[in-house]
Amino acid sequence: MTGPILHYYNIGEGATAFSTTRHGGHSKGCYAEFNINRYCGDSEEHISRNREMLCNVLGISDACLLMPHQVHQTRIAAIDEGFFSLSAEERSALLDGADALMTSVPGVCIGVSTADCIPVLLYDKVRRAACAVHAGWRGTLKRIAEKAVAQMTAVYGSRPADMAAQIGPGISIDSFEVGDEVYAAFAGEQFPMDRISRKDVKWHIDLPECNRLQLLSAGLAAGNICVDNACTYKQADTFFSARRLGIRSGRIFTAIVMESTPGVERHPLAPFMPPNATVMFLGSFPPQRKRWCMDFYYPNFINDHWRIEGEVFFADRNHFVDTKAKCFRREEIIAFCRERGIAFYDTATAVRRLRDNASDKFLEIVEPTDIRALLQRLPHCRAIVTTGEKAANTVCASLGIETAPKVNTFVDIPGLCNADGRQIVLYRLPSSSRAYPLSFEKKAEAYRQMFRQFLLT
Repeated sequence: MTGPILHYYNIGEGATAFSTTRHGGHSKGCYAEFNINRYCGDSEEHISRNREMLCNVLGISDACLLMPHQVHQTRIAAIDEGFFSLSAEERSALLDGADALMTSVPGVCIGVSTADCIPVLLYDKVRRAACAVHAGWRGTLKRIAEKAVAQMTAVYGSRPADMAAQIGPGISIDSFEVGDEVYAAFAGEQFPMDRISRKDVKWHIDLPECNRLQLLSAGLAAGNICVDNACTYKQADTFFSARRLGIRSGRIFTAIVMESTPGVERHPLAPFMPPNATVMFLGSFPPQRKRWCMDFYYPNFINDHWRIEGEVFFADRNHFVDTKAKCFRREEIIAFCRERGIAFYDTATAVRRLRDNASDKFLEIVEPTDIRALLQRLPHCRAIVTTGEKAANTVCASLGIETAPKVNTFVDIPGLCNADGRQIVLYRLPSSSRAYPLSFEKKAEAYRQMFRQFLLT
C-alpha cells in the first residue's frame, strides 16, 4: 500500500492544504479505503492505521492531527499551545461540538470532516494563522464561513485582505435537491436566491457559491478565493458522499497545516497526567522517532527506564519488555502508571537539534514547558523528578530554584505546595541512559529509594 491519495491545494506559501480521497487506506466497504472519522461507524483499527499513514505523510505526530466532532452549528474552537497540555478528556471536550478549528500553532494539522457538506480552509500567511470550517447547509445558513473570518480577525489580528480561502469538494447545485422549507430558510436569511438557487422539479441550492459569497462579504478578495468544482455526489468513487453511500460511510478530511520554523521540532506527545499522580518525571525532550519502539515516554529500546521500573516494582527488569518484538509493552506501562500515579512530560515543548543524536548536550530549547500549568493538573504531586542535568537546570530556571540538586538528592521548590499542603520537591536521579556510568543495580536502588519516599508513602 502506497498510502493515502491526497488532493492538494495551493493556498499560500508556508502551509500545506489538502482533501483526502477514498483511496490509499485500510478501511472496507462504504468506508473504503481512506477514512479517519471516528464518528461514522468505521473500525477503530482501520482508522488508527489510516491516521498513522497520514501523519507519516505530513511529518507530524498523531496528537497534532485534529478533527472536531461536528454538530452543524457555528462554534469555532481555537487550538493554542495550551491545548497540548490538556488531558485527553479535556482535549476531546474542546473538540466536541465545534464545526471549525483555528490555530496559529505551526505543525498542527486542523481539519474538518465532510461527505457532501462544504469544507472551507482559510489561511493568513501574514500573521500565520489558519482555520478549517465545516459548512453544511445549516452552518452555511448561519454564515459560519463569515463568522470564521471575523473570529480570526478578533483572535489573531488577521485582515481579510491578507487571507486566502479554499472551498473544497462538496455537493454541487445539480445534485443538492432541497425541500421548500430549506429554500424558504435561505430566502429568510437574505441570501441572493437568484444567484444561489434554481428550480427543476424541486429547488436546488448552490452551497459552494453561498460560502464564496460569504467570504466576499467578509472582505476577502475574489482572487484569493478558490473553489474546487468536484461534486461529491457525482464523483462518489473518488470522494465520500453520504447522499450516495448512506450515512454509515466514510468522510473526506479537508485540512491545513502550517510549516514549523525550519529546524524547530515540536513535542510529539501529550503530557501524561494521571490526576492521582504524586510523582512527575520531566525529561528534556524525546529522541528522534527513528529511535522509538513505542509511542510513549522513554521510547528508546536501549534506554533502561522501563527495565528499572520493572525491577523496582516487580523484581523483573523485563516485566515491561517484549523481548521478541524488541519493544516495551506500552499498554501495560500506561495502565501501571495510571494506577500508581506516575506522570510524565518534558521540560521543553519545542527544541532545535544541533546534532543527529540523542544527547541532551546538543538540544537547544526553543520553548520551555509551563511547569506550573502541569502542576495545576496534579493536585497531589509531591516530587518533580529529573534524570539529566539539562532537565534539572531547566526546571530550576523555570521555578526559581537557585541550586540544582545533586544526583540522588532533592531540594524544596520555593513557594510550591500541593493541594494537600505538602511541599513539592525537585528530585534528581541518575540517568537511565546506558551511557551514564553507573550499574543497572545501583540505578534501580536509587529509583527504589525515591519511589519509597514519594510514591509509596
